[in-house]
Amino acid sequence: MNALTVIYTEAIIQDTEVSWYCNPVTLRLSDYPNLLLPSPWDQHILNNLGGKE
Repeated sequence: MNALTVIYTEAIIQDTEVSWYCNPVTLRLSDYPNLLLPSPWDQHILNNLGGKE
């Protein structure tokens, strides 16, 4: 299981934004521009990759 699988799994299991922000791997999502995130995470995460609230 790689890092992307872990963060994806955590998001589904916890069903909360907290897991994304607490997991260091979140900061590296920008390294994977082709990563297909599940809705409704996709737009929310893309909107916040720049650190904006």
